[in-house]
Amino acid sequence: MLQNKPVFKLELSAYGLAYYVDVNGATSIREYNPANQVTVDLPVNQWMHPEQSEFKFLILPPERGGEFLPGAFIKVALLIEDEDNSEVRYRLPLLMFDSKQLQANTEMAESLAAGQYRLTDNNQVVAGNGDIYLDEINKIVETEYEGALTYKRQVTIPNSLPLWAFFNSDTLPDYYAMNDEDYDAVVNDLFVEYKKVQDALAANDIDSIMPMFAERNREGDAAFYYEDGGLEKMLNESMHEKINSSDWALSTTQPNEVGITLESNQKLVSLTLDEDSNAIGFVNSNGTYSSYPMMFRRENGKWILTR
Repeated sequence: MLQNKPVFKLELSAYGLAYYVDVNGATSIREYNPANQVTVDLPVNQWMHPEQSEFKFLILPPERGGEFLPGAFIKVALLIEDEDNSEVRYRLPLLMFDSKQLQANTEMAESLAAGQYRLTDNNQVVAGNGDIYLDEINKIVETEYEGALTYKRQVTIPNSLPLWAFFNSDTLPDYYAMNDEDYDAVVNDLFVEYKKVQDALAANDIDSIMPMFAERNREGDAAFYYEDGGLEKMLNESMHEKINSSDWALSTTQPNEVGITLESNQKLVSLTLDEDSNAIGFVNSNGTYSSYPMMFRRENGKWILTR
């Protein structure tokens, strides 16, 4: 099944803490408000490696240097489904954190133990000879934000997905460690790409920017088994719908209104507004913001829109 059309998802449930959940160093979800209780399944084919992937979350207590709430938890399981068979659904509990067990150092007790596993015909994940291997969970006590913890583990899970281009792209600098002048220079340089999209939307000239989205659309089609050109068609239709609607207006953005969001793998970067909102989008009469994710990689001195 893994060599046919696997669909990988993260099953996430969490409460009482802020967190960042990554797959191969790319953020799948961020939550800043510990009061929010979240239960969601997140498709992650677009981040998966064809051989081995790393799953990680950083968790933060409500106050710097404070303790986690007694009822705080975050549970991340990998779901494996089959695009062609809706009855197939495997579940691997990868990182299952329970703050009540922190003092006993058993906070990850619900997670699958390290070892080799196989998938059986009845949706069971069975220990023993198999293609899937789970490494031990690695715990890191963070120092930059006192009280924060990181948990991560490597999972070997050979599959039919292609090797996405970002895995072999340039390693980006630590922009957060730059001085203001160098940081602003990067923002201005990358904003040139964003402005191309913003100007094209303002001029109702969608065709001129579709080549920019070529890799993003091509890899998205492959990740989610769309027909060739499927994502390009959906993106084109969505943009035209917003442009032609009297209820939506383009929200214009300037370089001094955005900041850099660098993914932890240092392969992917984007410009974002407050609270990680996408920099390019439309706003309607109710104040709803509808935006377009734009994540770039770097290769041979050029920015390439990849997600």
